[in-house]
Amino acid sequence: MATIRDVAKKANVSISTVSRVLNGHKMISDETRQKVLKTVEELNYTPKPRGRASHKSNRKSLLVLTPSPVPQITNGIFEGARDHGYDAMITIAQSNNDGAYVKYVEEGLFSGIVLLNIRLSSNISEFLLSKCPIVQCNEYDVFPKANLVTIDNSGATRDITNHLIETGKRRLAFISPQYIYGYQVKFALDREYGFRRALDESNIDLNPEFIVRTDFELGIENYREYVEKIHSIVRNLLSYPEDERPNGIVCSNDQIAASCINAAKAMGLRIPEDLAVTTFDNTFTCFMTDPFITSIKQPNFELGYESANLLVSVINEKPTVSKQVLLGHSIIKRGSSVITK
Repeated sequence: MATIRDVAKKANVSISTVSRVLNGHKMISDETRQKVLKTVEELNYTPKPRGRASHKSNRKSLLVLTPSPVPQITNGIFEGARDHGYDAMITIAQSNNDGAYVKYVEEGLFSGIVLLNIRLSSNISEFLLSKCPIVQCNEYDVFPKANLVTIDNSGATRDITNHLIETGKRRLAFISPQYIYGYQVKFALDREYGFRRALDESNIDLNPEFIVRTDFELGIENYREYVEKIHSIVRNLLSYPEDERPNGIVCSNDQIAASCINAAKAMGLRIPEDLAVTTFDNTFTCFMTDPFITSIKQPNFELGYESANLLVSVINEKPTVSKQVLLGHSIIKRGSSVITK
C-alpha cells in the first residue's frame, strides 16, 4: 500500500508539499499541484481518514510529549501516524514533572511515545521505556534504546559558518543558549562544535571571548529582559577595536539573531557590510528585521513524519539496538549575510 513518502519520492517533492496539496493549501504552484495529484492517482494513494482509534484496536495511539509544540513538526507526526493507521495525541510536558500522561502510559493506552524537543528526568524516562518504545525528535538525551530523528546540527552550523567565511568574514563569534526549559540542551553543544570545526578547517584563530553561552531563558514574561541581555552581549562583543571586533556572528536561534541585528544597527553598524549575522530556525522572526536573516532551514514536517515512521517501525520490529535518522538541511541566504540590491 502506497504512503505519502512514496508519493513524495515519485513526484520528486517533499513530504510536506504532498501534505499541503492534499489539504488544499493555496501556496502551491499549479504545476506542482498537478504533478502531485497525478502521482497520487498513479500510486492509488488514499490518505487515511483522521479520527480517534478505539483503545480496543491494539493500542493504535501514539503520545507526543513536548514543552512547546512546533506546528510543522506535529503535523508531520500526525501524518506519519495516520499513514500507519495510528492516532497521535499531544501533551504539554515539563522535563522534571510527571504529568497525568504517566497514568495513561501505565494503563497501556499508547503504543509508543515521541519526545519532541524535551529531555525528561532519568526516572521518568526509565519508567516510560519500561512501558513502550520512545523516539526523540530534535533535542535528545543519551540512554539505552534512545531512538532519534534529527538533523546534523554540527554539520549544519559548520556549513553556515563556512558561508560567512566565503563572504570574507574571518572574525567570527558564536552565541547560543545553554538552557531551555530548565536543562542544558544537547543541540547547542553540537552547533558550537560545528562552528569551531569550520574555523579550525579554515585555519582561523578563535578568540575565546567570542564564544557566548547565554545562561538565561526566553519566555513570554521576560521577553524584554531577554532582548536587553542579548543587546548587552552584542555591545560587549562590538566594543573591541574595529579591526579586532567580530565581523560575523553565528546565532543558535532566531531571537538571538534578531536582537544582534537590532543592537548592531543601534550602534551605527551596517548589516552585513560591518557585521553579518546568521541563524538556525528560519521562523517568522527572520522576516522581522531589516535586512532579513540568513538561516539554516530544517525540514520540520519531515522531522515529524520520520519520527512517527521510526516509532511505528520500532513498535513492530522490536529491535535490540537503538536507531537514528539524520535528515538534511539547507541554507536560505538573505540580506543579513549577503549584500542585496
